[in-house]
Amino acid sequence: MGLLDVRDIRFALGEGPTTMEAIHRLRFDVYVKEFGFFHPVHHINGRLPDAYDPFGLHAVALEREEVVGALRLTLHSERGFPIAGLVPQLRCPSAPEATGEVSHLVIAKRWRRRREDGLYGAESYLRVSEGGILPDGVPLSVALKKRGGPALLLGLFRILYQSSRRLGLQSWLMLAEKRLHTVLNRFGLPLHQMSDALGGPDGPRPCLLHLKDMEAHLKRLHAPLYRDFLQGLESEYRP
Repeated sequence: MGLLDVRDIRFALGEGPTTMEAIHRLRFDVYVKEFGFFHPVHHINGRLPDAYDPFGLHAVALEREEVVGALRLTLHSERGFPIAGLVPQLRCPSAPEATGEVSHLVIAKRWRRRREDGLYGAESYLRVSEGGILPDGVPLSVALKKRGGPALLLGLFRILYQSSRRLGLQSWLMLAEKRLHTVLNRFGLPLHQMSDALGGPDGPRPCLLHLKDMEAHLKRLHAPLYRDFLQGLESEYRP
């Protein structure tokens, strides 16, 4: 059984208006109602859509048929990438057509079971000095060592990775919050910070990930997760 085999959960690309409405409602529940990132008066229909949604691929985690997690990969279009509005000086080494931007990670509250899991269902894998709960400077207990990883988060990234390979993409842009940046790097997704964090050192970091770097890193240091990421990917798209 792989790390990303989660009971009652399957990962897929979300398609169709019904799925998109479910994604928008989940964003509203988490971003607006739970964490207060947006004022609800501006979204009185209980949804949180985005102008870039039509230009993206949407990975979803489904509990039976209910969307309990989502992550978007915006493809290049005449609108450009969302990150350009926040970091206009950012330049991506890859051609725009070979690049996507990852954003809008959202996981339902009931799948963030630990009080310390935070917005991304992953913060409880960090040390105290990193904003998590694991003790600094001492070996982890057997129970903590046995914890595999933030499976919903990584499962969503697997869907976008495989979709990116099928489309011939080479790299991802991402505006990664500090703790999410740390978690993803720890589990083999090497996000390279491209410029200063927004709003100070604890703000979100403009990042770049090369898919070849990720594959090499996973294969060398996280072999079980590497196998999980390739599971179901056609041979012609594998590294």
